[in-house]
Amino acid sequence: MSLVAKYLSEPTPSQEDFLEILKEVEEGANHVLGLVESLGPSLTSLDKETRASATQLLADVISNSKGLRRNDLEPLADFFCDRIKDHHSIVPHVLTAFSTLTGRSDLPDASAVSIAQSMFQHGEVQTLSQQHRATAFQTLVNLFHHKLEVLVMLRDSFTLGYIQMIDGEKDPRNLLTIFGLTQIVINNFPIGAYCEELFEVTACYFPVDFTPPPGASLQITRQQLADELRATLTSTHRFSQYCLPLLIEKISSDLQAAKQDSLQTLTDCCKVYNVEHLRPFTNIITQQLLREAMLSLSSRTKELALEAISAICSCLAKPVDGVTVYTDVDDFCISIIKECKHHLFEPEHDLVVSSVKVLQALLSSNQHAANFVLTDVMPVILERLNTGQQTKAKCVYLDMIRDLLSSSVGNVYSHKVSALDTVIEHMRHSEEAVCESALRCLAELADAAGSKLEEVSQPLLDMATNSESTALRNTSSLCLAALCKHNEEARDEVIYKALHSRLVEVQTLELSTLNILDAIVAQCSSDVCLYVLTQLLISFEQCPADNDVLTDGILSSILCALSSPLQLDSSILRSFMQTCFKIKLPEIADSTRMLMSDIIVQIVNFTDKSCLPSIAESSLTALNTLPYTVTAVQSVLCSLPHGVLDDTQLLDVFQPLTSQSPSPLMRLSACKICASVINKSAKTENLLKDILSVFDSPTANTLPLCLWTTKALVLRNHHLSQGCVSKGRIEQQTKSQH
Repeated sequence: MSLVAKYLSEPTPSQEDFLEILKEVEEGANHVLGLVESLGPSLTSLDKETRASATQLLADVISNSKGLRRNDLEPLADFFCDRIKDHHSIVPHVLTAFSTLTGRSDLPDASAVSIAQSMFQHGEVQTLSQQHRATAFQTLVNLFHHKLEVLVMLRDSFTLGYIQMIDGEKDPRNLLTIFGLTQIVINNFPIGAYCEELFEVTACYFPVDFTPPPGASLQITRQQLADELRATLTSTHRFSQYCLPLLIEKISSDLQAAKQDSLQTLTDCCKVYNVEHLRPFTNIITQQLLREAMLSLSSRTKELALEAISAICSCLAKPVDGVTVYTDVDDFCISIIKECKHHLFEPEHDLVVSSVKVLQALLSSNQHAANFVLTDVMPVILERLNTGQQTKAKCVYLDMIRDLLSSSVGNVYSHKVSALDTVIEHMRHSEEAVCESALRCLAELADAAGSKLEEVSQPLLDMATNSESTALRNTSSLCLAALCKHNEEARDEVIYKALHSRLVEVQTLELSTLNILDAIVAQCSSDVCLYVLTQLLISFEQCPADNDVLTDGILSSILCALSSPLQLDSSILRSFMQTCFKIKLPEIADSTRMLMSDIIVQIVNFTDKSCLPSIAESSLTALNTLPYTVTAVQSVLCSLPHGVLDDTQLLDVFQPLTSQSPSPLMRLSACKICASVINKSAKTENLLKDILSVFDSPTANTLPLCLWTTKALVLRNHHLSQGCVSKGRIEQQTKSQH
């Protein structure tokens, strides 16, 4: 009895026998077509179970074989296309073979077409188990990947066959595959004749109602299904007449998940629809969206409704056949403004915020809508603001102006100019809350306030530097910053000079002094700010000791300015640091040294590394007259590559400072510099002669140098490191014994 006959005769076929058959096929002793011949009697047997077993064996062999030849593909495809017409128990095995054959990119085109048609006509896929349905859908995935351009030739017949094949599918794993396949069908095949049918077999799952069963191994979530289904429903404008009524129905659902899915889908539909698709449904959709945006208890639903409003307004503004007509945009805006307007002018009403957000959704959609809404709404808001309103109402209207203008796309300069005088007037209001709201609004109008800069700068500077209210000082400083950003020339000539002169006039430490510094830092948008701060520091270099706090305040402001995202020229930074090195501050405090060091670190970070040698030369020169700068220059010297400066010279300068400096902070910085030199030097033994002698009798002042030297040698894995470590241990033990 042959091995094949033995395999088929066994009630439970042996895996070993199967592997032996597979081995013979792969080694060529019995190639695939030879196996078909061997199976001939079984494949044509009158017993359906025998035919099924033989078909399964052949399908399993070709699925597991690595030696399937190209010449075998066409006859095998023809064979299995014929087998699919057999008893339904044989179909799953045929589908297994189809999945394998279609995974080959060299499958003949005619065979690909035959497989698709056979599966549509005889597969009866929806009568099979989930696993076998998944195999059928995988066959389509393979065909689309390798033979899409061939299948397109089938046109409507493929679309109809596909619809019949997927109709009624319920398994979430298969649905995830189907949604992706359907998008390919929509984008590549003619669906006009079957558009409604294709929509119905897909939309029947909307909105997705799926919760993975507890303990299930499914790696599929409701969100994945919802996202893929949404992508399918929104992949063509041909679905519009069916999809929009469905969405209108589901937006009214009591289920938040259904509402939110519908709103997201509507937003995505607007990306592929145009005004002609939306026009028949605009009125009813508008009312639904307004209701959800204003009254929904779910913040997420409100957010999605606002996104949908903006998307619809953008869609209505799309050109049709190259012509843009804004009639529908205007009508849409009018209907929304009408609903919002009476809430806008009831500042105590809860819906005022929601109404503003709805208008913001329109303003952010397109420039035409932005100008249309602002032209209608802004004059009324300004009129109300100028009448005798309560403080709260004035704040609401000022915030409303700011919010509406900040959301507007395109050029709304003229609307900003129209609001400028009213906002400036309220900036001087006696009520702090009104003043703050006006300042926030003025910051939004900054690009239109150039002509008013001299008028507003004085009161702004007064508030930024003299106000007792921290909130008012901060808000006015931010407003100044916005004005500086949009009006650079006036900034340098008006605001910075005014801040500089005010601070120089102050001779004692006052609250206003630190306020001025805060105001300067708030404007740090260019190197001019850094220049102003540097000049202030120089002007205080002869300050008495009781002004150390003021000096630290200036240094802190400089550090803050350097920490902001500036694009400063490296030459300006070098000049600034050299200026700092020249400042003579006797009896300088450790806090000031730390600030100076942090400033230098920032400068080194900003500066091109090619500039470090010249900065290092300046720092060494400064050490001769200003020993306190050792802390500041540490970051410069430790950043230098080896060979830029003479190692011996550096140790001659800094080794004495490791034990003789009056400040522990300065001694520590000097130790770090010496360790950096040792770590990088190629002539370590020559440099270490004097330093190693310190190890023989370390004192409290010289111990840090021993520690940092040992660390430098250990990092280099230097042969002297072990001796230094041993000496350190002996010294520690000696101290412990005493």
